[in-house]
Amino acid sequence: MTKQTFRFEPLLDWAEQREEQETRALAAVASEEEAARLALEALERERESEWSQFAGRNAPFDAEAYRAAVAYVQLLSERIQAQQAVLAEVRARVAVARDALLETLKEKQSFEHLRDRDAAEAAREEGRREAGRQDDLNMTRHVRRSAADRGAA
Repeated sequence: MTKQTFRFEPLLDWAEQREEQETRALAAVASEEEAARLALEALERERESEWSQFAGRNAPFDAEAYRAAVAYVQLLSERIQAQQAVLAEVRARVAVARDALLETLKEKQSFEHLRDRDAAEAAREEGRREAGRQDDLNMTRHVRRSAADRGAA
């Protein structure tokens, strides 16, 4: 059986290389997303902690301490908003990277489908050739037997 080369093999190889690159890119952006999410959670915990510390004091009301706490919480709220914007931007990049990877996977899958179809067609063609050779061999045997039977009679 002769090995048939897949005519789109270079394109399939290229799609596999792109899949690897895009998988690495998606992993990198996903780790950025995780870092941004953790940073946002840390800021939110810090804000909650500051409010609960101030509210939990049993000391008499101190206007200066209250203003400082409010200013710090306001600063934390601004940082949280900025971090939310960063997280939204990173999530958008994750979506773009994921879509690119999915497109590459679809393209690779179509090339694999073509390869499998070509291989199946080559196997069917080889089967037809083998059947033809077998028919020729059987016919030769039959002719020889017939000739031998006629010669013996």
